[in-house]
Amino acid sequence: ALGLRARVAGGTQCCGAIHRHNGFAADADVRRAACYRPDSNIPLVGLASACVAELREGRPAGVEVLELCEFLEQTPAMDSLALRPLTGRVLVHEPCSHRNLLGGNGAVYRLLARIPGLAVDSLPGNAWCCGAAGTYLLQQPELSEVLLADKLQAIADLAPATVVTTNPGCALHLAAGIREAGLEVELRHPVELIARQL
Repeated sequence: ALGLRARVAGGTQCCGAIHRHNGFAADADVRRAACYRPDSNIPLVGLASACVAELREGRPAGVEVLELCEFLEQTPAMDSLALRPLTGRVLVHEPCSHRNLLGGNGAVYRLLARIPGLAVDSLPGNAWCCGAAGTYLLQQPELSEVLLADKLQAIADLAPATVVTTNPGCALHLAAGIREAGLEVELRHPVELIARQL
């Protein structure tokens, strides 16, 4: 829709963030290094906030690494898109990786504000972790569930149509909690809503 061409990395290429979270720094460095094309002036765009943070940390000079919402917001062709209205409320979950390592979630809010009629609000408690925290939800499931409980209560109280997040680990954790709580709320990446309203 924007007239852009994307080169999607093939295979099972991994940035190494999960390896680094678990103490395998050398393996993480090798995996991260394999993601760059230093000879290219094309930006490296990531869909997962934690992966973007990992890729920014060790990038070679001259390599631009952008989170997808940030990239789209900077793309002039976004102004030419006609988006259908969408009524209802969306709550934005702000992953710790996005909030603390990428400079905040402003691009997410501005991107969603392009959808006419949509009420966009922050998920209460965004200053605190949802409990996913890389592999924390697997290694410390009881504590992870405690952290998730406040998020689920806020979602139940505010009854949004959709919760959006830019981190797949958080998305999986929140989606499981929403499902187990019996809440009728969808969970999406912000860009999925933009694409749906084209």
